[in-house]
Amino acid sequence: MRAFLAALCVAAAAAAADSRCAGKIPSSWSWVGPVVSRNSSSIQHSQFSVGAEGMDRELTVFDNWKSYLSGTGAKFARVQAGWERCEPEGAGSYSWGWLDNIVVGMVARGVEPWIELSFGNSNYPNGGNAGSSSPFPQAGPALAGWLAWTTAVVCRYSPVDNIGAACAGHSRAPGLSTVLGANIFQVWDEPVKAGNTIQAYAALANATATAVSLAAPGAQVWVGGFSSPDAGLADALLTGMTHMGGVGLVTGVSYHSFTSAPEAASSAVSALRATASKYGDIEIVQGGGGAPSSPTDAASQSGYNWTECSQAKWVSRRMVQDHQDDITTSVFTMVDMCTPDGGVVADGLIGATCPSKQVTKPKPAYYAFNALASLFDAHWHYRSLSITVTPASGGFGSYTPFTGAYVHDTSSEFWVALWLGGQTPTNAGETPTVDSTVTIRADGLFAPDLCWVDPVAGSRHRISTWSFGNGLYTITGVPLSDYVTVVVACPEAA
Repeated sequence: MRAFLAALCVAAAAAAADSRCAGKIPSSWSWVGPVVSRNSSSIQHSQFSVGAEGMDRELTVFDNWKSYLSGTGAKFARVQAGWERCEPEGAGSYSWGWLDNIVVGMVARGVEPWIELSFGNSNYPNGGNAGSSSPFPQAGPALAGWLAWTTAVVCRYSPVDNIGAACAGHSRAPGLSTVLGANIFQVWDEPVKAGNTIQAYAALANATATAVSLAAPGAQVWVGGFSSPDAGLADALLTGMTHMGGVGLVTGVSYHSFTSAPEAASSAVSALRATASKYGDIEIVQGGGGAPSSPTDAASQSGYNWTECSQAKWVSRRMVQDHQDDITTSVFTMVDMCTPDGGVVADGLIGATCPSKQVTKPKPAYYAFNALASLFDAHWHYRSLSITVTPASGGFGSYTPFTGAYVHDTSSEFWVALWLGGQTPTNAGETPTVDSTVTIRADGLFAPDLCWVDPVAGSRHRISTWSFGNGLYTITGVPLSDYVTVVVACPEAA
């Protein structure tokens, strides 16, 4: 127990390495302890995923950072399976060792890999290449090779209970549990670029979905991986698949979200959800959204002076906004990636040096991710409660206050997430704090005491400035900042 508590304190200290990043805490709110940390194995289910991209192109190395994976609390990780790396000679002879190591290693750590089937294979005529802008394999030996590899991947990594007759004669990854494995298979990533059309992608997605479903009838098939929540592209894709007969195999449409203010994507996501619902019971998945910890050219959102502070704030808002919208969401990415031209994709929750690809340290975003994943497991559900936020003086300036209430599925306890949004997160020394009064209409719900969880500071405080009457909780002196903080019930959270 002492070792566990020590680890929590280390995590909290690391998260709050620069105290100027966090908002202020009222002096009357007593410190309770560090944020509660849970690893992936201790969380039964949640909607949070972390990106594990780039290993198909050797931009990062699983063995260098695998010991940190469970510490995120993520339940899923997006893995790009790499057709060309799996089939380096293009002759139907597969090299599985690298991918086996990843899939088996993730499952052992309580994380389910969702496997992205990508990209091309230059060993086949018209088969494309291993890069993310590869042309699709559309016909002849290239398409046949792609579908054969797809079948082999699905058979190798699906739980045994999921596999179908098409898997006869296919091998299973050594050491992989018979009841665990990959249940989700996504077709390609950001498909409409470099000359690839939505019509050509619909044909590829249709053929691939059919192959996945024949190999594992119980598998989920996700399509899209669009670079933004584009309802028009999704409509064209699903219409095309309807005409080809495969839309009924689709269980999810994935998109990426790299808006500098995470909340900015919500209206487009609603439109995407409405479009997908026309074609069946299809969920919407935020499959890769992130922010860098430095403004390198290779990173996402490179036009802003990003730091580890603003990255951690962005991650907190991305996670909770998507949870509020009931979306499975994946943060891009687990570790900084090294590009072939010497660039650094600095979106990682963990730092790395290039070109060695060796891990340096977890960033504050890593601890913020874990704090929120530890809180918002599958037992907590969004509830539309009446919440009012009133600034003590003046206004919120260019910010908009955002709130979200959550109720536990087996009790009457509730939590409330609060933040200032609508703008790009600030850096250390710039954090806005607006003292506010928060009122929560919570008829029938209960909290014996209230605590304040700050995932960026890594701390918990007992709130002393609250009262309850006539079904209304009132909290004064609430320090709203441009990242997510959470009012939770004590003593459970304390």
